[in-house]
Amino acid sequence: MQSNPNVDQAGIYSLDGRSWATSSSMQLTSNEVKGIVFGINNKSIALQNGFMAQGVKYMYLHTSYSNALIGKKGPYGIMCATSLTAVVCITTKSGVNLENIAVHTDMATILKSKGY
Repeated sequence: MQSNPNVDQAGIYSLDGRSWATSSSMQLTSNEVKGIVFGINNKSIALQNGFMAQGVKYMYLHTSYSNALIGKKGPYGIMCATSLTAVVCITTKSGVNLENIAVHTDMATILKSKGY
């Protein structure tokens, strides 16, 4: 996922917050992962409260994917999508148009197709 020039950090976590694979700088806590999964499943609450990732509170933005969550803090974005057993998260480089990135949902789809 980090081969995408717009992606700064990437990570794959179990739905209960355990790290499966991450770039060296992508460090979500178990509670943050659980909060992201909760936000994906309860978008109206994410819209009201935002969500936390790497100690930063992100504003929830609309997404047309039922299994995804997109957030923004200043010029930076975070995008997460769930598969059957995992959540895939990426952070973007400064100023990136979030509508031009689908690597997180693509990876979640690949994991889902393999039973994860």
